[in-house]
Amino acid sequence: MKTSSPTFSLFFGKTVKDEYGYTIGKVILIKDEGSSKYILIESGNGDLVSYPSVWFKPDGDGLILLSSLKFKAKELIENIPLIWRKNQIVEEISEENSMPAAELSEIEKNFKEELNRLKSEAQIVLKDIDSQIKKCNLQIKELTSASVYLKIELGISSVDRGSLLEANNIVQKGIERITLKKKDLEDLQRKLNNIMLGETFEVSESSPSGTVQSKQKDTKLVVRIEDISDFDV
Repeated sequence: MKTSSPTFSLFFGKTVKDEYGYTIGKVILIKDEGSSKYILIESGNGDLVSYPSVWFKPDGDGLILLSSLKFKAKELIENIPLIWRKNQIVEEISEENSMPAAELSEIEKNFKEELNRLKSEAQIVLKDIDSQIKKCNLQIKELTSASVYLKIELGISSVDRGSLLEANNIVQKGIERITLKKKDLEDLQRKLNNIMLGETFEVSESSPSGTVQSKQKDTKLVVRIEDISDFDV
C-alpha cells in the first residue's frame, strides 16, 4: 500500500504567508520531480500556483514563501564574489608560470564569461528591485491618504466609531508591513550595488553571525571567502 511522504503529510493544507504576514494561500500538493521539489499553492482567488520548495521555510504550523526576487539577489550576492575570486586565483597562478598558459587562458575565459553573465542578471534584478521600491512608495502614499480620510470620518462621526478605528488599524498595519518590505528591498539594493561597484567582501568561518565586513578598494574586487553558507539577505 502506497502512502504519502512525511513532508506531504506534514504540510498538506497548511497556510502559506509571505515574509510580512500576508496570507497567500494553502498547500495543495508537494511535487517531487527528481532533484527538484515544488509546492503547489491554492491562492485566495482560487488560482493554483507552483513554487520551488527552496523558496519556503517552516513557520509554526504553516509556511513562509520567500520573495523570488530576494532569493535571486541572494544567489548573486553569494556567487559574484566567489567567481571573481576564482578568476583572481587563476591570474595569480598564471603569473607564477607554473602551468600551461593555454589551459589557464581557457579557464580564465570561462570564469570571465560566467562573471559577465551574473553581472547582467544582477542588473536585471536591480531594475526589478527599483520597480518594487517605487511600488511600495505608491502603496504607502495611498494608505497614508486612506488613513487621513478615516480620521476625518472619525471627526465627523458619520459611521460607527469602533468600525472606523478597526479600519484605521488595518490601514496602519498595512503601512508598517509595506514600509518594512521597502526597507528590506533598499538593503538588498545596497548590497547588490556594492558588489557591482567593486566593494571588498571578507567572510570568515570564525564569524559567529556570518556578518560581512567590507572596504572600498578602488574598482577592483578583492575577495577572501572561507564560508558563505550562513550569509543571509
